[in-house]
Amino acid sequence: MPNARVLAVAAACALLAGAAPPVQATSVQATTAQAAHVGHAAQAAQAAPVPPGWRPAYRADFSGGSLPRTCGSYGGPHGGEAASWYDPKQIRVSGGLLHLGIQRKSSGDRTYATGGVGCWSLARTYGKFDIRAKVPHGKGMDSYLVLWPEKENSRGGEGDWSGMELLTPGTERVYVTNGYGSGVSRTDTARRLSDGFHTYTFEWAPHWSRMLIDGQVVYRGTRAFTGRRWLGLALSSGDALTGVPNANTRIPNEFAIDWFAISAYVPGKPKAKRTPRHKRTPTPTPSVADSGSAVALPVLPGPNTAQPVREEHLPWAIPAALGGALAAAALGLGLWYGRRRRPASRHHK
Repeated sequence: MPNARVLAVAAACALLAGAAPPVQATSVQATTAQAAHVGHAAQAAQAAPVPPGWRPAYRADFSGGSLPRTCGSYGGPHGGEAASWYDPKQIRVSGGLLHLGIQRKSSGDRTYATGGVGCWSLARTYGKFDIRAKVPHGKGMDSYLVLWPEKENSRGGEGDWSGMELLTPGTERVYVTNGYGSGVSRTDTARRLSDGFHTYTFEWAPHWSRMLIDGQVVYRGTRAFTGRRWLGLALSSGDALTGVPNANTRIPNEFAIDWFAISAYVPGKPKAKRTPRHKRTPTPTPSVADSGSAVALPVLPGPNTAQPVREEHLPWAIPAALGGALAAAALGLGLWYGRRRRPASRHHK
């Protein structure tokens, strides 16, 4: 155990060197989903480990006149409660966009025909998925982006899929689901969605996942699914959360996709650049170029810090005045003790 002189001198040296005690902060964001949408095993979102790098793997910009070969159209009735069914005729590629439509067209007891696309051949384990899209405004339309399991479990995929459901019935909200195999986490938050194109992002890695809108984190968690999943893009109507269109909802309407890009997961984290102690380097906001046929998606050196932060475990957060007084006293004690026991020439080494 160090003696009093050693502690005093160490404190004095730290003060003179301008060293700052470390402060740890944990980013936390968690809200409670509506009762009709809360699943079993809901959890508060916890701060995830530092994101790894990502390697660009695939991009679709819908510059042609048909779906890319990696994707196909949904068909038939939606699973579960719904007022809509998937009609391949509601899928159109034109003007550099993928158009997923909704219109009144009955099939059995389903009133609305909608479009949906699944990119089954792009299934992978872990990765980053960016989708640039514009959501239609109005009640009764669920524009959703989903990572669906390649092999469904006995519960029909429940607990194995993750997604963002984008609802705009007046107060616009994003409803987030993170299925990690043994359970599901859900949350929701108010966001302006239908005012234009936005970039929606899934980041999925071992033991953590994040979802972002325009680079801002809307969900982060420390649990993640471990199997292969593929990207789905669709529009639906009539479930308990979404409801059906009302008189103010324009029908026909559409969910427009500008492009999507997939990056492979690269284990580990980038080496942080050394910076002087007196400078602070801001964390870059994740972003993706909005145009061009080839895009190098960014490597993220750290979690997005624009979200609310709750500071925890701050043992070194002592008021500056008190810290200065203690350090000064320690310096005086060290100098006095050094003069008593050691020659001046050795005290300064």
